[in-house]
Amino acid sequence: MAVQRPPDKNQSCANPRGCAQRNGKKTEVTISDRPLSSSGHSKPLYLLLAQALASGIKSGVLAVGSTLPSEKTLTSMHGVSRQTVRQALALLRSQGLIASRPGVGSMVLPAPQDAEAFPPITSAKDLRDFLRRTELHQVSLGLITVNERLSEALGCRRGMQLSEACFLRRRPEAILPMSVLRIYLQPQYAAAQITPKVARGPIYQNLERMFGIVATEVRQDVTATVLDRETARLLQAAPGDPALQVVRFFYSAAGKPVEVTVGHYPSSRFRQSVRYPLPPME
Repeated sequence: MAVQRPPDKNQSCANPRGCAQRNGKKTEVTISDRPLSSSGHSKPLYLLLAQALASGIKSGVLAVGSTLPSEKTLTSMHGVSRQTVRQALALLRSQGLIASRPGVGSMVLPAPQDAEAFPPITSAKDLRDFLRRTELHQVSLGLITVNERLSEALGCRRGMQLSEACFLRRRPEAILPMSVLRIYLQPQYAAAQITPKVARGPIYQNLERMFGIVATEVRQDVTATVLDRETARLLQAAPGDPALQVVRFFYSAAGKPVEVTVGHYPSSRFRQSVRYPLPPME
């Protein structure tokens, strides 16, 4: 399958087959000497390119820890547009094969583990079980002013101030975070958002213990979305990658929301699975 036009003699990598970076050193990338072409294929160019790169990763030609050639180099090597290269890299990121960072490039990751299947969260017990199987790593804590987009998600007034705690949710031993979780409280209750470096327990329990505020009901809204730039950066993903947005509203006995959480789960890192019997047809 496809890949490369002869490089310019002035390229910094002398190897005519391309190069990648590993631990600061150039690493040979062995690929075909023909540019990609969709002729005779029903698949789009970006998918052909992604498959060619994925093959190199899985075979070890593109070693774990190495950095892929730049977008400009891949464009020249494969005879495709910059947009095609970006689509191919986005697909590899969604598959957990690479992670991209500004100023660094796209790094080859160890073979991705299958996303762990979690049962649907439809009760307080389900939620507690889910929390026990994952870890929260705090990223930031501070006051924020609610913008229009956040006001729609939280169902609150634009311009009001809230305390926002941002966490990365991880499975133990997993390389990449499962999700970004942002927890919102009234500023006077921000102390409940202070946690150990790695936490497992829910924040609503801190509200009860520290302030006597008891959450008695949860509403959960799940929608399809794409990652914004900041969330993608925290997840080592790409802006625009598909994700699930999970918003949970915790209500007091009086029916007032006392805590709201917003989680973003990349599509390749989280899945829910349920199995149930079908009654016989009448």
